[in-house]
Amino acid sequence: MQARLHDRNTGKVLVEHLQIATTFSERFWGLQFRRELPPRAGLLIAPCNSIHSCWMRFSIDAVFLSPDGTVLAVKSNVRPWRATYPVWGAACVVEVSSGTVATRSGDRLYLSLYDLPAASRGKPPSLIAGLLKA
Repeated sequence: MQARLHDRNTGKVLVEHLQIATTFSERFWGLQFRRELPPRAGLLIAPCNSIHSCWMRFSIDAVFLSPDGTVLAVKSNVRPWRATYPVWGAACVVEVSSGTVATRSGDRLYLSLYDLPAASRGKPPSLIAGLLKA
């Protein structure tokens, strides 16, 4: 499943190609072993309130979101083989290449879904339902 990540105030697309990881396997593998992220790409992991960067080959920025899409914390330049402390109230995290998304605590973000599998068309996972634009 793919999505775009938008700024709720401006409508600007922050991440054009956002892979959504909600199953154990998708969340477990995350960005491990990838050489890089393509431009304007990222990974949304839900549920998630902390991350590690073991087995990663590049630094990332981690944007922790509340269930309604409010940015609770931004951890910049998380290098390989590091971990973050849990972020209280975070429902998910968006991982992007370092320096590619300009957002800060308090910003409001939302998702627009595309490329839904046929079996789930029209039924986004409940874990991200609050992030969809109302």
